[in-house]
Amino acid sequence: MDRVHQRTVPAHGAALPTTGARSVFDMAKETKQRKPRAAPPPLDADKVKIEKGVPIPEARVKRGGHYDALLSRLTVNSSAALPIAHEKSLRSAAGGWQKKHAGTKFVVRVVSQTDVRVWRTA
Repeated sequence: MDRVHQRTVPAHGAALPTTGARSVFDMAKETKQRKPRAAPPPLDADKVKIEKGVPIPEARVKRGGHYDALLSRLTVNSSAALPIAHEKSLRSAAGGWQKKHAGTKFVVRVVSQTDVRVWRTA
């Protein structure tokens, strides 16, 4: 049996009726209005001082690098428990460690409502 779909057409100039469902993109536009970036001042290349022999500073530790110390201490068949707030960061760090260090394998599991545990399996 075919259903008949009836559509209400608004009067000329009236807003379309809404069902309350909006696009995620529309909601994001409403909530996150970015401030336009100020343009940098004009650069006069002739006034920029060129120097030689300035040492390059050490690279900063990337975000999540604090898990490297933990992951490097884990040996095969060992594990460590952390508060559950670390779950997503720990999963990401373990995946990155596996890519950088061929042959290593980690498994991360939520073991309780408050804890997450990481095992080194290879």
